[in-house]
Amino acid sequence: MLFMLAAFSLMASAAILEAQIYEYDWIGGQPGFSGKLFLDAPSSASAPHGGNIADVLAGSYLTTPIGSYTIFDFAYSSSYFSTVSWDQSHVTLAMLFFQSTTTIYDPYFGLPSEGETQVGVFGVTSGIQIIIRESNGGFATQTHEDDYSGRWLAVPVPEPATFTLAAIGVAALIVFRIVPCLSRRCRPGPCRNI
Repeated sequence: MLFMLAAFSLMASAAILEAQIYEYDWIGGQPGFSGKLFLDAPSSASAPHGGNIADVLAGSYLTTPIGSYTIFDFAYSSSYFSTVSWDQSHVTLAMLFFQSTTTIYDPYFGLPSEGETQVGVFGVTSGIQIIIRESNGGFATQTHEDDYSGRWLAVPVPEPATFTLAAIGVAALIVFRIVPCLSRRCRPGPCRNI
């Protein structure tokens, strides 16, 4: 029983250590604009999908002064620009669209809006935009409603959590100290041969 617990702890710890998520935050932007992009590798060169929008993970979002866009719109994003490029310090190329869980109306157009981030595309160095979809499949935005002053910068990957390291230590103790003791006839207390 204890051996199985130790094995499970080691497997769970290994899975936690392997599954890394790389976070890029909108830094230096105007008040009311923020966001996080979660990617599956430290750079697009090492990404499982070769640096395209399939490397954008769930939980990525944009926030603007009129609301938050928390659902990554994979289909609409792929219809425009499917390449995403990043390195260990910042995002260098992207065009990603996000929807909201509830309708957010653009104050200028009075129509349902989406959030969009552009990096190195169509003359935009880096920006978060509030957009509306046009009937021809394109989109429109008012630059005075958008933020072009920030950048998508990498958040350092934390070291393994103290809890994870403690679980590995406990599992090792169980495997190397207690389990061999149980294979002998022991009395309660310190392990002694009878």
